[in-house]
Amino acid sequence: MEPSGGAEDRGPYEVDISNNLFERLQPKLTVALGSDSGLQPAHGVRFTYNTIRPSPLAQPPTGEGGCIFVYAADQTTIAHNTVIGAQGCFTVHAQRATNLVIEDNHLESYANLQKGGHFVPMAVIDVRERVVNQGDPQTCGAAPMPCEETE
Repeated sequence: MEPSGGAEDRGPYEVDISNNLFERLQPKLTVALGSDSGLQPAHGVRFTYNTIRPSPLAQPPTGEGGCIFVYAADQTTIAHNTVIGAQGCFTVHAQRATNLVIEDNHLESYANLQKGGHFVPMAVIDVRERVVNQGDPQTCGAAPMPCEETE
């Protein structure tokens, strides 16, 4: 979900994505829930009874599927899904989400990393506030102080 439009436009509203099978040839982000329109978050999005897994046609077979990303959303539900994650993304990742419910899912993660020969564990579910520069030069977000990810 990446709606375009002006500040007056609503994000996606009352959307159900249910009972689907997503098979990934390339292990990457699979589903984006929310809004990218800025001021109007998505509202009432439900992602339920879905499966995200690797495709049996993937060459080479990696065993990796994909991930779910929630951004700028209110009252989002992720429930009763089976999600086989992928390297390079959290199995479920949320930023700027309010009233987020994640329940009764089977989640597998491939997000653990090797950095400089050291194992770096990563979360299966990552929910965080997104810090953005609001004109204060001491707040990270935009130049001259980009936020450093610790992933």
